[in-house]
Amino acid sequence: MCVLADVNGPGESAGAKHVRGGMPGRGYRRELKGPGKWTGLDFGNPKLVPALRVMIQTLQRQNREFAPPSGVVVRTVKISLRDGQEMECFVFEPEENETRKETGCFVSGAEETEKETGKGTPAMLYCHGGGFFLPIQLMMMQLAARYTLELKMKVFLPEYRFLPEHPAPVPLWDCQDAWCFLEMHARSLRIDPDRILLYGESAGGTLAAGIALWAREQKKCSARAGSDVKSNHFPAGQMLVYPALDNRCGRYPSARTYSEAAWPLKNNLAMWREYLKAVSADEEFLVPMRTADVGGLPKTYIEPQEMDILHDEAATYARRLTEAGVDVTLREISGSYHGFDADVDNPFVQEVVRQRIAWMSETLYSKRIK
Repeated sequence: MCVLADVNGPGESAGAKHVRGGMPGRGYRRELKGPGKWTGLDFGNPKLVPALRVMIQTLQRQNREFAPPSGVVVRTVKISLRDGQEMECFVFEPEENETRKETGCFVSGAEETEKETGKGTPAMLYCHGGGFFLPIQLMMMQLAARYTLELKMKVFLPEYRFLPEHPAPVPLWDCQDAWCFLEMHARSLRIDPDRILLYGESAGGTLAAGIALWAREQKKCSARAGSDVKSNHFPAGQMLVYPALDNRCGRYPSARTYSEAAWPLKNNLAMWREYLKAVSADEEFLVPMRTADVGGLPKTYIEPQEMDILHDEAATYARRLTEAGVDVTLREISGSYHGFDADVDNPFVQEVVRQRIAWMSETLYSKRIK
């Protein structure tokens, strides 16, 4: 396992001190503004359902009004689901005739690769977070646009169905169907089905990790005659950002140490309770940490935040994958908290995002950011 050095803020030396701020009794980086108020809401409280619906409507309106940066275009497609329903999916694409800007942080070679191989551009399936209770949020639209612009790839951000109406396995099934959609329509979408990344933060990390496990089993089945194989391509990599990986979260020290931090322990427990209310936690791919065999997974990047109840389970998952022979990069962000990257314009957040892009660049193009 490659454990990368912590990311320092602009002008900050390694080992810099953190100051106390927005999280009660917790010190976090001086340059971070602190978590938003919504992170402490008890989404499992039935009394909050009316307020939650208003919040959802607001978030969805923001997404419809989202104005991408120059060089990126956004459209939507409809994905047919296994139960006959349709799911909206945002598609972020580089402008066809956009001249690559010298940002000083990335040169992709995407166009050259497409010409040489005759295949399409790389892509990302972005499984968004939100505790399985919230739709896509503005920060996710902004990050998707940034990844598209810097990596010259297409990002697919599906609006999977969520709680309380749609517990597991529906969100995972929806994202699996999105993966199959990318494979089935790769040619018309002009993407390379062998260079699709899985990405997920928080609850989206649950889904991305679950799809990786499912895709591994599909890969094993592909050689068996008569198998019902829905996926014929394997993820190029998976990126898990402060992922929720274990419904037994109370067993980890970080869950006790940071129980009242940005994503409180009570919320996490309520999330898992509601998510798994219609199924067994041991059902395949729903709770990644409960999977006995984690070998044979794609190249993996895991990014825990220091002041997060999910820190230890993310680090434990990284260790388990490493012991199983998976190529793992673990980047722990000190002085940070769950959802810190919502402040996308913050210089420190941008530096962390740049490091994510560096890993994705190497994974997709075998080139690193200078």
